[in-house]
Amino acid sequence: MGFRFRRSMKILPGIRLTVGKSSVGISAGVPGARVSLNSRGRVTGSAGIPGSGLYWTESKSIKKKRAKSKSPRKVASTRTEETIVDDEVYVEDVFIPPAQALDAPLTLQREPAKAHIFSSKEEKALSALFHDIYGDQEANPPEVVFEKTRAVAQDHPELALAMQAIQVLHGSTNEGLQKESFVLADQLWPQRDALFANPLVQKYFAGITPGVMITPGIFANERYNMKALGLIYAEILQVQGNYAKALEVVEEIDSDQMTSISVADLEIALLKFDDAIATTEDIENEDDATAMLLVLRGIAFREKGFFDASLECLKQSVAKRSRSEGILNRGLWERSFTYERMGKVALAKKDLEKIMAREPSYPGLNERLSLLNA
Repeated sequence: MGFRFRRSMKILPGIRLTVGKSSVGISAGVPGARVSLNSRGRVTGSAGIPGSGLYWTESKSIKKKRAKSKSPRKVASTRTEETIVDDEVYVEDVFIPPAQALDAPLTLQREPAKAHIFSSKEEKALSALFHDIYGDQEANPPEVVFEKTRAVAQDHPELALAMQAIQVLHGSTNEGLQKESFVLADQLWPQRDALFANPLVQKYFAGITPGVMITPGIFANERYNMKALGLIYAEILQVQGNYAKALEVVEEIDSDQMTSISVADLEIALLKFDDAIATTEDIENEDDATAMLLVLRGIAFREKGFFDASLECLKQSVAKRSRSEGILNRGLWERSFTYERMGKVALAKKDLEKIMAREPSYPGLNERLSLLNA
């Protein structure tokens, strides 16, 4: 989890100083119009109608660009974030280490490791299988992956657990193989320590990165390790309706942003709203993951009947325009329910119409608008 420091303070009427971990900025203006300059050389102008939610912003750098290096290298980056405070837009450059980016929700793999002439017969079999499944050729259908992994497990019993893990990964989302995959996952999770203690699993599974949906809009993307298996198994248990067991599984794996989101989501599904509020304490909107934690906190407060607290959390979750569309839409969606519970139907419809402007096919959107218009 990444940490950010940011503090903003008024030093004179209409003038605000902002101190961040990676830059210092000063801005001046009146409600509806503001110009800011930060230590990275970025000048930003903003204008809008206070209270309307409509703003225009433009940024440019006054620093000279460095010549591009001929050899590419992996570097961190920055993004410009707009924060709405008292109907004014404040702009800040945020430092983003490469490892903090949320990747696309896909199962990715890099070039598999390779066996050599002195490798064991088990490693040669595993290497051949991985190059067959994950190599440059066309992807194998899940049914074919199951056939090939069964053959390897039969010839090399030492690789049986590894083959089960591959089957769970490829079969859990396939309608024809789902039932078998769920049984395999039940068998595999208690043996996870033995699975990941295998040096061949450590070597070859490092090249697989499953994309696991934690909650709508958030995907965990990391190498296929014990944590990834736990998140996959928890999702399988949720599909089966076993939320209590899913929560037990997630609480057994290492804690971070992704597991916190999963835990809070499951606590809400189990109506453990006080627990969900405790899980999401001390959260600031720093990235998509923390924004989702604020959404879940807002849901928990709403279900407890604390509507003002719910609105505050949901307002924070959608305050950063740089958040992904899925996160912003989820925040608006949940806030519309809070407004509806408060009897503020016009505001609920306004949030839903904002979603419609961005994603007209959002699940359940037309049905909700029809109900509110009735």
